[in-house]
Amino acid sequence: MFLDYPSSGSSSAACCFHNCDYIAVADQHFNAFLPYTIVFDSISADGRQFGLKSQLAVPVKREEGLVVLESKQLPIIAYGDSLQQASAEFQEHFAYLWDSIAQQPDDVLAPDAIDVKRLQLNLVSEIAASA
Repeated sequence: MFLDYPSSGSSSAACCFHNCDYIAVADQHFNAFLPYTIVFDSISADGRQFGLKSQLAVPVKREEGLVVLESKQLPIIAYGDSLQQASAEFQEHFAYLWDSIAQQPDDVLAPDAIDVKRLQLNLVSEIAASA
């Protein structure tokens, strides 16, 4: 997972977080770097690791004191008191969409749900049990 946020120059700086423990450090300086984007290389939730074919970039902002991650690709909006909580919530929503939409036959899904299914099926490369 990466955080991409504006630097003082014209280019943006990116920090790599290999697990959510490092996100707590970013939370300490969260407001100083808004807005930025969290980039997922994989999604971990419900005992599964979803490998992604391409990175999933999700904008991060603050609303009414909460950290908000809102995907532009998928219908996921996750909230938390910290970046770590919002990230975990986002990943849980991703897994829920996978189970409730992406794994269902098209004939039981509404047209917009079929679009979400296609997005997730095109995004996920593999699923493994997480450690």
